[in-house]
Amino acid sequence: MKFSLPMPKMIEETRNLREGNWLLLEIIIFICVYIIAGMVLQGMLTLIPTLMALFSSPEFQQLLDRSADYATVSDPSYINGIIAELSSNPLIVLSSLFSTVALIAGALVYCRAIEKRPFRTMGFRRGHAIREYLVGAAIGLVAMGICVVICLASGASVIDASKGIGSVAPSAMAPTLGLIALFFVGFIIQGAGEEILLRGYLMVSLAARQRLIVAAIVSAAAFSALHLLNPGALDSPLALLNIMLFGVFAGVYMMKRGSIWGVAGIHAFWNFAQGVVFGIPVSGAFQMDSLVKISATEGSQFFTFLSGGNFGVEGGLVATIVLAIALIITLVVPARKDEVAVCE
Repeated sequence: MKFSLPMPKMIEETRNLREGNWLLLEIIIFICVYIIAGMVLQGMLTLIPTLMALFSSPEFQQLLDRSADYATVSDPSYINGIIAELSSNPLIVLSSLFSTVALIAGALVYCRAIEKRPFRTMGFRRGHAIREYLVGAAIGLVAMGICVVICLASGASVIDASKGIGSVAPSAMAPTLGLIALFFVGFIIQGAGEEILLRGYLMVSLAARQRLIVAAIVSAAAFSALHLLNPGALDSPLALLNIMLFGVFAGVYMMKRGSIWGVAGIHAFWNFAQGVVFGIPVSGAFQMDSLVKISATEGSQFFTFLSGGNFGVEGGLVATIVLAIALIITLVVPARKDEVAVCE
């Protein structure tokens, strides 16, 4: 069986427009773009919501009032409790999701103003955009659903009947339809933001000079590196590997389909299903009340290895297997002929 990556028209056009930079220089430029868009601008957008949530935290108020003694404050579990509370605060989660619009703006401005690339070279192809997005959304939902079913069937995860919108005694923060709608829009923005930045901008810019497979792998590695500071990421090499594997899958899928729409749908609905439908931490960072609450089985290292434990499904072997199969299928399935020039 022979695998080959197609040459999408967006990359062929990019190569005709510009020579491309050396690999190291391209990475340095990307870091600069990310610092401006992903740290400075995105940080400004999340600053006020974060401060509001922080000052409303009882534990933080206790710290400010100095009513907590030194032994309590110096206990890592005390600080971790504050972080855990903030990571599940809907205001912070929503602001983090919506603020990824800064990634979209940064990537679009850089590619158009500096690289002089038309937006179509970033994957914004007109043909069948809605259909491509919906197919991608279905793939994201199904892939995450398969991960959850395998975890439940193997005993690595369990359904927590005490939590979720259908529980007997839902919490005060149980999701309403309005909150679910906000999360839905937020994950659509976040999925698009990260894909436009990593695939539409970085991968295509790399492909202007590098081989397609190199561009896909390097952009996936950058995608994984952006998750290094997520809670638990440094303690779980498998989580970082899975995130990189997702990035390679997304890159190959984008090349095969010739547009950004499909991968944006996959990314958005993979995360939406993970966080809002199943209540699983999204890349270890976001925890929220959900339609159903799926929790990792405790007390077994093997089950934790399968399910990802506190990091979420993305930190487990089950996700590795599902993503690897998805990548193989994507490599085998023929490319979309009307958006592909040749195979490299």
